[in-house]
Amino acid sequence: MNTSKNTSKNTRAKTARPLRAALLALLAPLSLLTPGGAAPARPAPARPAAAKPSAASPTALPDPWKESDIGTVGVRGGAREAGGVFTVTGSGEDIFGPADSFHFVWRKWHGDGRITARVVRYQRRDMWTKVGVMMRDSRAPGAKFADVLVTPDKGAEMQWRAAPGGDAQTTDQTPSPAPFWVRLVRAGDTLTGYVSQDGRHWQARGKAAVPMSQDILIGLCVTSHRNDAITEATVDSVTVDSVTVDSVTVE
Repeated sequence: MNTSKNTSKNTRAKTARPLRAALLALLAPLSLLTPGGAAPARPAPARPAAAKPSAASPTALPDPWKESDIGTVGVRGGAREAGGVFTVTGSGEDIFGPADSFHFVWRKWHGDGRITARVVRYQRRDMWTKVGVMMRDSRAPGAKFADVLVTPDKGAEMQWRAAPGGDAQTTDQTPSPAPFWVRLVRAGDTLTGYVSQDGRHWQARGKAAVPMSQDILIGLCVTSHRNDAITEATVDSVTVDSVTVDSVTVE
């Protein structure tokens, strides 16, 4: 019988298995080496995919427009723009007297110019809730300014303050059912206000001498005429451009 031979083979096999396992464990790191002998670099951890840029915030205003509460307001105002439509909210006691409180959407402007806008709709918080266009010397509450506004009960009017901290003046009102167009033109120290039902046929609303610096603020103004509540106004077709006295015509 070959019992001794089989026992010898089994003994060698049992001895070889742990030796082979130990040898493989020693050689394993060498198997990771590149042909040049250097260990391959570890793959960089996967990075999350970059987020796609989001659309502009619905409360954002496009350059160069900015917004500010002017004077002491009871409720903070705000503004946003989408597709050329401005939505402006504002509280404030009034735009009148020696100092104003309202929300102002503005941009810087140099020299003569014209701003035109259509007041589409707004909330009536008071018979003197006001929405319109304005040119202003600064953001100080008592700054010199001129504006053309619509109101829910009193109609459209032009207002102005010719001296810092001085009393504001106004024209007579004319009916202004929304939607209603307003325009303000500056030529030197002369400010002229216009109103229109359709944006084509304009009626002069007033004219005043308001000496302001060459660099002014021009834009949209909203006051609820109630300092404890805001009014929301929708305004579109806003344009700002340079004009001369001769280019301002009334149809």
